[in-house]
Amino acid sequence: MTHPELFSLEKTELHPGQSLIEASAGTGKTYTIAGLFVRLVVERGFSVREILAVTFTVAATEELRGRIRQMLVETRDAFERDTAPAPFIQALVKRFGRGNEQKIRALDQAILDFDQAPIHTIHSFCQRTLLDHAFESGNMFERELVADMQPVLLDVLNDMWRKHVLSAGALPIACALKAGLAPESFSSFAIATLRHRNLHVLAPERVDRLGELVKELETAFAALKRTWCDQKHAIKAFFGSGVKWANRPYNDDAAAEALFAAVAAALENDAVSTEALGALEMFTCEKLEEKRNKRLNLPVPKHTFFSQCSEFIAAQERFVTGLHLCALEFIRTELRTRTEQLSAWTFDDLINHVLDALERPGGQHLVKLLRSKYKAALVDEFQDTDPVQYTIFRKVFGDNDSFLLLVGDPKQAIYGFRGADIFTYLKAAETVHRRYTLEFNWRATPGLVKAINTFFSVNPNAFVFDRIRFYPVKATGSADKLLQMPEGKPAAPLVIWLWRRTEKRIRKADLETRIAGAVAGEIVRLVTGKMRLGTRPIEPADIAVLVPENRQAQLMQRTLSALNIPSVLYTTESLFRSHETDEIQCVLAAIASPNNEPAVKAALATDMLGFTAEQITALVADETAWQNLLARFHEYLDIWLGRGFIQMYRTLLARERVRERLLQFADGERRMTNLLHLGEVLHTATVEHQLGPSSLLKWIVEQKTRPGLAREEHQLRLERDEKAVKLVTIHRSKGLEYPIVFCPFSWMGLRNERGRNRLVWFHDPDSGELTLDLGSTQFELHVARGQLEALAEDVRLLYVALTRAKYRCYFVWGAFDGAATSAPAWLLHMHKCASSNPADAVQHAPDQLDELQLLNDLNKLVADADDTIALSDLPEPGCQPLQIQHTEPGKLAPRTFTGRIQRDWQIASFSSITAGKDADQPDYDPLWLPEPLEPEPATGIFAFPRGVRAGECLHRIFEMLDFTRWHEPGTKKLIADQLAAHGISPQQFCDVVFQMLGNVLAAPLMPPVNESTDVIRLEKIGTDRRLTELEFCFPLGRLAPEPLRSLLAKHGVLAPDEPDRFGFNPVTGILKGYIDLVFEWHGRFYIVDWKSNWLGNSTNDYTQATLQAEILRRNYFLQYQLYTVALDKYLRLRMPDYDYERNFGGVFYIFVRGVDPARPELGVYRDRPRQELIRDLDNLLAVRAESGRAK
Repeated sequence: MTHPELFSLEKTELHPGQSLIEASAGTGKTYTIAGLFVRLVVERGFSVREILAVTFTVAATEELRGRIRQMLVETRDAFERDTAPAPFIQALVKRFGRGNEQKIRALDQAILDFDQAPIHTIHSFCQRTLLDHAFESGNMFERELVADMQPVLLDVLNDMWRKHVLSAGALPIACALKAGLAPESFSSFAIATLRHRNLHVLAPERVDRLGELVKELETAFAALKRTWCDQKHAIKAFFGSGVKWANRPYNDDAAAEALFAAVAAALENDAVSTEALGALEMFTCEKLEEKRNKRLNLPVPKHTFFSQCSEFIAAQERFVTGLHLCALEFIRTELRTRTEQLSAWTFDDLINHVLDALERPGGQHLVKLLRSKYKAALVDEFQDTDPVQYTIFRKVFGDNDSFLLLVGDPKQAIYGFRGADIFTYLKAAETVHRRYTLEFNWRATPGLVKAINTFFSVNPNAFVFDRIRFYPVKATGSADKLLQMPEGKPAAPLVIWLWRRTEKRIRKADLETRIAGAVAGEIVRLVTGKMRLGTRPIEPADIAVLVPENRQAQLMQRTLSALNIPSVLYTTESLFRSHETDEIQCVLAAIASPNNEPAVKAALATDMLGFTAEQITALVADETAWQNLLARFHEYLDIWLGRGFIQMYRTLLARERVRERLLQFADGERRMTNLLHLGEVLHTATVEHQLGPSSLLKWIVEQKTRPGLAREEHQLRLERDEKAVKLVTIHRSKGLEYPIVFCPFSWMGLRNERGRNRLVWFHDPDSGELTLDLGSTQFELHVARGQLEALAEDVRLLYVALTRAKYRCYFVWGAFDGAATSAPAWLLHMHKCASSNPADAVQHAPDQLDELQLLNDLNKLVADADDTIALSDLPEPGCQPLQIQHTEPGKLAPRTFTGRIQRDWQIASFSSITAGKDADQPDYDPLWLPEPLEPEPATGIFAFPRGVRAGECLHRIFEMLDFTRWHEPGTKKLIADQLAAHGISPQQFCDVVFQMLGNVLAAPLMPPVNESTDVIRLEKIGTDRRLTELEFCFPLGRLAPEPLRSLLAKHGVLAPDEPDRFGFNPVTGILKGYIDLVFEWHGRFYIVDWKSNWLGNSTNDYTQATLQAEILRRNYFLQYQLYTVALDKYLRLRMPDYDYERNFGGVFYIFVRGVDPARPELGVYRDRPRQELIRDLDNLLAVRAESGRAK
C-alpha cells in the first residue's frame, strides 16, 4: 500500500468526493475536524446547518461541538482584528484578507446559528433522519427508542429455550447447559449476531433439523448406556493406579473413581448433568490419546465404549450447532416482531431502518433530500464504523458533488466487541478518492515520539494485516517539558521493565500481584522523590495505570491503597457485580421480611450494619433489645411502603450510621460511592417498573446475573477525581492523555479457546465479510484466521496504551508463560517470520519465548532508540507507605445569589393554561369525574373504568395498533397486555375494548373530500400515513387571559359577554403539547384526539349537542385550536407549497364510548377552525422581537 499524502490544514485543498484522513495517536484528530468545519464555512460558504458532523459517543459529540464553536469564534476574531490564532487560521486570513466583510458575516452567522449545527452521534443522526423524513422513510413517529432491550431479548431467549430445549428432554437440556446456552449466558452470543445485519453463517450439513439431531443424540446415548451396563467392569479395568499407558486423571484411583461415579449417575440412574457429560468426554478416543503417556509410548486401550463416547460427543456438538442455527433464526424473527408490538426502536434499528429507507424503491428521493440538506459530512472515529453505517454515508454522500471527509486511525480500532469493523475501514480506504495522513504528534515529547516510532518499527508488519501500516510521525514537543531527573538530566521516556523467569513456576495471579507491587512502589518513588515535570513536582493525578481488564484495575487499587496512594477507578464494570450490591440485597431482604429472623441476622452481619458475631448473639439473648431491633426493620418497611424506597434508603443510611462505618475501610470512598449509586438506580427501577419490596429484590437478582456489558448508568462511578492515580481500562483510555503512564499487564497471549463450542468469528480474507463458522469443513482454518484477527486487535490495544503518555511510559515485559502469542511478542520478536505467513507464525508460536533471544532483541531495540528507551529489571515490590499530611479545613460559606429570577417564564400547555396541571405530560381524561345518576347498570364499553389510568390505557392501545390490521388475532393480545399493565381486568374488558376499536375504526369520520375519494375511515389509514403522540413545542410570547378571551370572542368561539373562564397567571416561555394522532388522507392532514369521557350509558348520550356541551365545558375548543396552530407551523416548515385551505382537513374529537358506525352523528365531534382564527391565535402566541423574551 502506497504512503498516503501528508495532510495540512493550511495548505491541502479540499475537494468534493470521498477523502480519508488517517490520524495517528496524538496528531490532533479533533482539532483537524474542527478546522475542516471552519474551512468549509469560510472557503465554501456553507452554513452550519449544511455541514453534518458525526462521531460515535455522546461525550465525543459534546467535545467536538465545543471545539468547533471555539474555532469559529477564534477565526471570526482573527478576521476582525490582529490576534495570534492557529497557523491554519492565519493562512485563511492571509488568503482572504483581514477585515473581509463577507467572511466576517458568514462566521457571525455560523456562530449565531451554531445551536442548529447537525453534530450528532451516528444513532442520533439516524434517528433525526427518520423523524424529519418520516413519510419518505416509511417509519412511524410513535416508536419509542429503547436503550436497553436486554429484558425483551431475555424473554425471547426464554421462549426459544422452552420451545426447542425444555420440550426435548433432560439430555438435550444438559447438553445445552454444558455448551453455555442457558438463556442468560446465551444472550451475549445473541447480541453479537443481532448487531451484524449481513452476518454470513457457515455450518456443517444436516444441522438445520433440530428434531433429527435430538434423535441422533438420544440414539448415541442409548448405545452408551447399553455398553456401560454390560461391560462397565471391563471398562474400569483400563484405569487406576496400576496402568502405565496414561497420565492423570486416568492413572489415579481417586480421580478415575470420580469420573466413573459421574458416568454411572448418567448411564445407570439417568441423572444427566453437565458434570456427567464432561466425564463422558474424558472417555473419548481423542481425549484418551491426548492424555496418553508419550514418554513410555504405550498404546491407548481399545474398546467399543470409547468409540461410542466419541460418537456421542460428536452428536452433542451437532446438536449444539443446530441449536445455535435454530436460535439465530428464532431470535431475529421474534425480536423483530416484539419490537414492532412495542412500537420500539433499538439503537441498531435506527441505523438499519435508515439503510432500508435508502435501499427500498423510491429511496433515491430520500438521498436527494439528504444531499440537499447536507452539503458536507465529517465522520469522526471512522475506524469504529461498520458496514451498514458506511453504506449509509456512501449512498448519501458518495457522489462527486458532496464532501465526505472520513477521519480515523485503523491502528486504534479496538471496539470490535461493540460491532466496530476494521475491515470496513480498510475497504473504504481502497475506494475513496483521496487518502491522507497527519504528520505531527502534538501530544508527546520528542523523545517519547522517537521511542514509540522505534518500538512499532521493529516488525515491518507491525499491525499484522499489511493494509494497516505504521507510518512514523514527527514530534512538535519542546524540550522544557521533559521529565527531569534530580540532577537535571532528562529521563528515558519509555521504560521497559524486564521480568526474568525463575526456576520455580509462578502462578499468573501471584505474578500479577508481584507486578502491581512494583508499579505501586515506583509511583511512591515518583511522588516523593525529586523528579519533576518541568518545574513542578510529580503528583498522583499525573499518573495513570492502564490495564486490559477491570479486575486488574481493582488489584492495582488495593495495592495502592495499602501504600496510602489515592487512586480512582475508571471502569466499565457493572455496579451489580460489586460487593455493595450483595450487601444491600441482603439488607433489603431483611427489611422486606422483618419477621424472618435469619434474614435480619444476615443483614446485621454485613459491613453496612457492622455487627460482629458476638454482638448478634448478645442481641438475640436480650429479648427486649432484639424486639426493638426487629421493630426498627418493621419501621423501615413501613417507610418504604408509605413514603417510597428512596426515603427509606436515606433513613436507613443515616440511622445506621453507614457512612461513618464504611469510611473506616481502606476502600471506604469506593464503598460509599457504590451505595449511593445503588440508591439512585434502585429508586429509578422502583419508579419506572412500579416495583414493591419483593419484586425489587427479584429485579436485583436479574441485574446481577445479566451477561454482557453494563448499561452506562449501571457502570461504576468515580469515587473521586482529584489528586489521585487514575486506574483505567485500555478501552476506556482511548482518546485521553496522561503525563505518566504504566502498562503493567499488556503481555498476556491469546486465549487458546480453539473454537470453544465449535464456533468462531472471522472475516473472509477476500470479501472482508464477517463470518460465523459453526463447524464447517474448513473450521480449523477459520479458527486460525480468528486467532490472527484477535492478535491484530491486541496489537492495536497495545498501541493505544503506549500512546496515551505525554512524558513517560512504563511497560512490563518478559518470557511469561503463554506470552508467545501476545502483541509484544509479535512486535519485538516475530518480525523474522511474520511477513511471509502471519497466520502460520501465530499457529506455530512456541509455548514459551526464549529468554536469551528476548533479551538480545530488547538490547537491539534500546540501541536503535538512541537513549529514548531504557531497559531494567522489574523492581522488587516493597516500600514505605506514603505519609499523609493532615491540614485543618478552612471555613466554608455559601455564595449569595444576587440575580433576578424571571418568575413568569415556564413550559406551558393546554392543561396548565386551563387547569393548572403539569405541562410535561400528555393530556388524557380528567383526574376527577362526577358520578351522575345512572338509571340502569352500565354494560359494555360504558362499564369500562373512568379516569386518567383508563384513558391512558386506551390511548396506548390506539397508539400501538395498526389500524389496517385491527381485526387480526394479535390485537386482542395487545389489548390484554395493556389492560393488565394499567390494572384493568383483561378477562372482563378485552372483548369490550376490541368491539369498541372496531366501531371507532369503521365509523365514517366525514363525507368524501371530493367525488374521487372515499369516505374517511381510520381502518384505511396505514402506519405510513399517520403520526401518533406527536410532541410539539414552540416559543411562547407573553400570554394573558384577557387577550386570549377577547380573541376567541372576536371569532365567535366565545360569547362577547362570556365571563373569564381562564384563570391562569400571565406566562411566557415555551408552549408544549402532544397531539394524539395526525393522519394524511388525499393530501389533507387531520387531527384526532381520543376521549374516553363517560357521558352516559347509551350511544344516544353522545349526540352532537352533548359533545358540543362537553367541548365547551372542558375548554377542548382551545385545545384543538392550539393543536392546529402547532400542526400548521409544522406543515409550513415541511411542505414548500403548503396551503392551509388546501392541506388542512380539520379536527376529530372521538368520544370512543359513544361511536356507532351506523350513526355517524354519534360520538365524533368535528370542526375545522377558520384560517383567520388560527393566524390570529398564532400571532397572539408569538414572541415579539421588542420583548426579547422566551429565548
